Amino acid sequence: MAANLQDIPITRKGGRTRTRRVETDELQGEGSYIIIKRATVNEAQELRKIQTTRPPDVEGLDRDEAQELMDAFSEDLELRARTFLANFILEWNWMNDDDQIFPLPDVDHLDVFGDLTTDELSFIYVAIAGADQNNAQKKQVTKKR
Repeated sequence: MAANLQDIPITRKGGRTRTRRVETDELQGEGSYIIIKRATVNEAQELRKIQTTRPPDVEGLDRDEAQELMDAFSEDLELRARTFLANFILEWNWMNDDDQIFPLPDVDHLDVFGDLTTDELSFIYVAIAGADQNNAQKKQVTKKR
């Protein structure tokens, strides 16, 4: 007779962990790291929505109105993306070109993302999504061929 699930004792200790320390020696030098919070499925879907947001339709607007609308759209999208990312970076020891530690991104330090290289920013996106960085890089190389 099959055991009733309620009869099986739970022996697991602790809960799930959403934090992950990622070594970043190739990006930032020996001993560098970032500790991130892994995204849930819902959070990953929210990130996907941010990444795939379409610009507003500016057809029929004069050039100045269209430019103003596109500028506002770009600023809003950038703010949403940076705020999203800042919520997932818990700790890091990354440095700028002058060997100064970057401030930890938060609502007061969202501008730090503008000082990162495109590789560093891409790395953060991939790490938060939970993908293995090496596999992601291999897929990008394969697609280029």
